[in-house]
Amino acid sequence: MSVSVYSANYDENNFVEGNDSIAVRIMLDYTTIRYHENGLVTNDIETGATLVFAHSNVGFDTVFIHPATSKQSGADYKTLIVYHNQKGARFSDRRLEKLIDELCIYHLYTSVLIENNFLLRFRYMLLKLKSFRWAYFDGEKKFKFSSGIYIPLVSLIVSTIALIVAFIAL
Repeated sequence: MSVSVYSANYDENNFVEGNDSIAVRIMLDYTTIRYHENGLVTNDIETGATLVFAHSNVGFDTVFIHPATSKQSGADYKTLIVYHNQKGARFSDRRLEKLIDELCIYHLYTSVLIENNFLLRFRYMLLKLKSFRWAYFDGEKKFKFSSGIYIPLVSLIVSTIALIVAFIAL
């Protein structure tokens, strides 16, 4: 596993999410797949998932996980938010171990060479729920999610009640 420290200029680097970032990427060895078609040899290199510790200019610490990437994979995996802290507190060893574990889970799920099993899919769904929770706590996104979920749900309940009343009235 390699550790890379990226500069604050996020225009040049995809893994810088705030003012300062430290990225941990799974890079034991590149996975190279060769395709032989019509006399041409094409190499496809899969890079590992990346855990990014980002610090914003207002003091927020956010941890993202970027998926493993490959030309062979047609899946569009999203970047997950696995931790957010508004106090700028230090990361404990236990928290770091948990984040590394989540990085490994996301790497295994998004890699093209690993076959997904039930336990891996379940743990991935827990990561997605955790990411949704962190995104939901953002005030701007909270309104979008709540209006997109609750307004249709209330409409469904009201229309169901109206349907029941109509059947009773007949």
